[in-house]
Amino acid sequence: MRFVRIEYAGIAAMPNSEINALTLGGVGNGTILENIQTIYANDDAFEFFGGTVNGKNLYAFATADDDFDFDFGYTGMITNGVAKRDSQFVDSGDAGNGVECDNDGTGSAAQPYTHPKLYNMILVGPNVSTALANHNLGLRFRRSTQFTMKNSIVWGWMKGGLSLESNETAQFVKDGVSVFENNSVGTFNPTLNFISKATTILTSEQLKTLALSKSNKEVDVVIPELDKPIWVNGWTRFPSKGN
Repeated sequence: MRFVRIEYAGIAAMPNSEINALTLGGVGNGTILENIQTIYANDDAFEFFGGTVNGKNLYAFATADDDFDFDFGYTGMITNGVAKRDSQFVDSGDAGNGVECDNDGTGSAAQPYTHPKLYNMILVGPNVSTALANHNLGLRFRRSTQFTMKNSIVWGWMKGGLSLESNETAQFVKDGVSVFENNSVGTFNPTLNFISKATTILTSEQLKTLALSKSNKEVDVVIPELDKPIWVNGWTRFPSKGN
């Protein structure tokens, strides 16, 4: 798939049915995913259920739920992934995150562990007090997951930047199995840039200290404007909702 726009996907076919803009189930790295934009996805923009497929130049514009969702042993690489939110559009029954990531739904130790490699990501949240309440976290690493993230921007998310939400996930960070290096983090509330809910492994303050020791930096809550990357020219669009 190259130079594809997926617009207004995700209308539920039945109650409690989740339909993403682009769902990938066990897709291998022989598949090409480059220059793909989702627009106003009503659930997740890009979801990877296992597999090793890599993606490049993926743009999630105005997603309701999660922009990038990884689980069930996904181990591929995403380069130049972008998310930009609409402050007045979000899933009313869930929490909209830039990245959501689990090993699986129960947090088991099933292998291969989910371990996305994320490089040169730009994840931009609403960053306004009038944003709808379910706009959530820039990075939500939940159940027993691993990850690598480098050279990326996580700005403007309403309820936090980097969040670790299980003991196993925090232990992978503490042990260096998961890597978070050379990233820029700045949330609507700067006291929530780094969150650990696994306080017996890492407190939030310890997570912040560890992150800042790895060439990550915090930016002011007044988020600078970002130019659109040059690879969006000529094939993307950024409409208001319904257009």
